[in-house]
Amino acid sequence: MLFYAEALKQNKPQFVLIDERKLLYSWIPENQEWIDLVITPISLELELKKHAIIQNEDIFLAVAVEQLMNETNAKNLTTRFFEDFEEAEKWLLKK
Repeated sequence: MLFYAEALKQNKPQFVLIDERKLLYSWIPENQEWIDLVITPISLELELKKHAIIQNEDIFLAVAVEQLMNETNAKNLTTRFFEDFEEAEKWLLKK
């Protein structure tokens, strides 16, 4: 996750697409809190415009990611969840 934070800082993207279809583990509450306190403020500081997440088919993993995006800081990000890449990409590029 620190690599992701550094990539955000270096590249300063306007849009981010995260593909979680191959995620093998659930985000435990401690990791969710850490992401909200460390990673999300970077996204907010960089004024990330849109954040698309392609969800895992496993309902428990998908719910964990949705919970993560409902953390205090993450609520300030414009985020949508998708089932496939094309749909997510289309939304990110739509003006």
